[in-house]
Amino acid sequence: LKIEDATEGSSAATTTTTTAKSEPASSSSSSINEIEEVLLELQDIVEQIDFAKSFAAMGGMPFLIGCASHIRDVPRSIRAACLSILGTMCQNNPSVQYIMLEQGNIPKLINIYFSDIIAHDHTGGSDGGSDTLIRSRAMHAMSCCIRNHHMGEKIFCMNEQGRAMIENGLKMMNHSGTRTTTTATAVLRRKALFFLQALVTSDSADSDRIQLFTSAIQYVATRYLDPNFKEELEAENADASSSNDDNNNNVDDLITNPLDIRELALSMLTRILEQKKSVNALLDMKSNVVGMGVRRISTLRSLENGSEEKEMAEEELRLWEGLVTSLARAVRDEVNPDGGAGAPLMLGGRPDDDDGGTIAQ
Repeated sequence: LKIEDATEGSSAATTTTTTAKSEPASSSSSSINEIEEVLLELQDIVEQIDFAKSFAAMGGMPFLIGCASHIRDVPRSIRAACLSILGTMCQNNPSVQYIMLEQGNIPKLINIYFSDIIAHDHTGGSDGGSDTLIRSRAMHAMSCCIRNHHMGEKIFCMNEQGRAMIENGLKMMNHSGTRTTTTATAVLRRKALFFLQALVTSDSADSDRIQLFTSAIQYVATRYLDPNFKEELEAENADASSSNDDNNNNVDDLITNPLDIRELALSMLTRILEQKKSVNALLDMKSNVVGMGVRRISTLRSLENGSEEKEMAEEELRLWEGLVTSLARAVRDEVNPDGGAGAPLMLGGRPDDDDGGTIAQ
């Protein structure tokens, strides 16, 4: 590939996708398919870091964000493809991540995520669960755009709507801040959980950041570790698979293994405890989590030796044992009111009856 390939592919994508924005919703499926093929080619091109930089320098990001924002004018599949390209460009690419921040695109991505929920609510959910595809892609794009970028992470975490985006992805609350009744897929939950883990365990994370996500961490500790949660995820997978029969989405965008989500939750909670930046959110749930852990460990250990089920449960068992052990050793991060370990050393002046004879020379 030459750098001209990126330019040509980018120009073609810009031209053809602009056509999608100008054509009515009834435009032929063949023209939409052509645009999707061009965007897929563009995504392959920008997987290379230098080509991603070139496309960003050409003004590619406003184009992708703009297409993804047009709910009525641009077909859902093309909007999803644009978000996917955005994530590919930004992932592990600090230069492109910086451009993303410089252009103020974090709030725009958040708006794309929540606007699709509002549009879905207004149509009464008649679009076959389309909001979950766009929300999953928007969550992934946001995660790629700011992960491992100190300033990006800080800006996102301080944005109240940004934190609400993760909480909604976990299915904690909807766009209005109340308990959510919005549809969700196991894939969206996994992406939100992965994003949350990246934020609260990154090198730039501190106690203040972890405390901002206390509600989300505690929700994961109670809901996502519950063995019965598997049934809910399996039901979501079944619903997603059923809706996919008509929408022809990539199945990987809709279905995930419930065991992967539980293991990811266990890993995140253990890392929070091991890093010791702020553990109070988990210690407040200690009795509940340990109770679930003891019961689950007993169940996993009782599986028949040599069975496939036992083999598949080995990683979960290891993670549960690690979490219970870390909880047992954890110490609250509250400041000691009596000035114990960690209290600042206060230096006063020399006593009135000290003539200075004890001062080292």
